[in-house]
Amino acid sequence: MTFSNNDIKHIARLARLTLTEQEIKKYRREISGIVGYVDKLASANVSNQEATLSLTSADNLLRNDLVADWDKLEKENTLNAAPRKKGRLVVVPKILES
Repeated sequence: MTFSNNDIKHIARLARLTLTEQEIKKYRREISGIVGYVDKLASANVSNQEATLSLTSADNLLRNDLVADWDKLEKENTLNAAPRKKGRLVVVPKILES
């Protein structure tokens, strides 16, 4: 599949990016190549292949969460570095609407 300059401009607008004409040409080539490669992969015959659920035999590679207290100096340094605080708490901007 080949993308036009207008397609790239539209994608950039959706991503809120401002691209130069040189970048538009570059990304048109690159995105067209990527989508072409995905099309090529989609045409591969994998009907005789068994589905793979995991690429590793390890069950869980994540560590367990541990609760650990900070020492007094660590707490003070963190609170002193915080731009806004309320008592012994760091105040952060609200990111979710209620």
